[in-house]
Amino acid sequence: MSAIADVAKLLEQIPIWKRLKGMPAEIEGLQARVAALEALVKTRPAAETCPLCNSGSLKVTSVKPHPIFGDVGGLQERTMKCDNSGIVPEPVENGAAGAVG
Repeated sequence: MSAIADVAKLLEQIPIWKRLKGMPAEIEGLQARVAALEALVKTRPAAETCPLCNSGSLKVTSVKPHPIFGDVGGLQERTMKCDNSGIVPEPVENGAAGAVG
């Protein structure tokens, strides 16, 4: 037997080698799942709906500390814009659990 065949035979006896051989197929499967999930996320409407057109396409355009409380308690002020109607509703407070938002 050649040296390469001997090395290949020895590698087949190592448990981690068997797992490493299966990695490319596993990685391809995971890449396909991620691509499918990313496509699904793109089709979902935003969590916030536009008060004018109700399209559900409000997107956050900026986030800054709360104007009164600053960084205390994790409160933030989000500015949003509708991709459909183009309106910019009043900033929304968002932050720590239980906060008014």
